[in-house]
Amino acid sequence: MHDKIEWRFAKNPATERVLNEVEKELNIRLPIAYRELLTRYNGARPKPNVIHSKGKSNGKVVKTFLNIYPIKGGIRDVMSWLKANIPQNVIPFANDPFGNYICFDYRSGKTTEPTIVFWDHESRNTVYISGSFSHFLDELCGSWGQVP
Repeated sequence: MHDKIEWRFAKNPATERVLNEVEKELNIRLPIAYRELLTRYNGARPKPNVIHSKGKSNGKVVKTFLNIYPIKGGIRDVMSWLKANIPQNVIPFANDPFGNYICFDYRSGKTTEPTIVFWDHESRNTVYISGSFSHFLDELCGSWGQVP
């Protein structure tokens, strides 16, 4: 896991049982790096928290990685809240301070390493961020900014 990222306010670590349940429920395979993050920093806030990349995704803020447990505001809740608005096979895993979500995009058919997209709640459009979760974490590590 990236040692350049400080993880704040982590919840109870995810267990393999819970991770497997969520994968079965959503009919997906979570990226290995994401599974590892949840077993250490479930529901945590990263610092730095601004994505530094080329293109439209530059400057996007990550407030919190959603927790995996079925408590208010976790992945399961967010999926049920957004069901009618978010594209099918787009799974939120983090939010920003403005009501938008960073998501796994399984629409390409990739089953174990989906691309990462930013979902705008106002336009209901997605914008490409990264080709993999690991690369997404690299973009957080390379961030030049921090938003409280």
